[in-house]
Amino acid sequence: MFLPSSIQNLINQFNKLFGIGIKTAEKFVFYLFKQPKGKLKEFNLAFKELKKK
Repeated sequence: MFLPSSIQNLINQFNKLFGIGIKTAEKFVFYLFKQPKGKLKEFNLAFKELKKK
């Protein structure tokens, strides 16, 4: 299946996490893709805060 490079890149990033296989990484990405922008902003903010603290 052909996926845009931005989607494939995110799948690859999730796949690098311990215990996350390619199928699970794909599920994560497509779940996030279906979320409203507000939810993604919350998710993004949580990651930024994690790095700061």
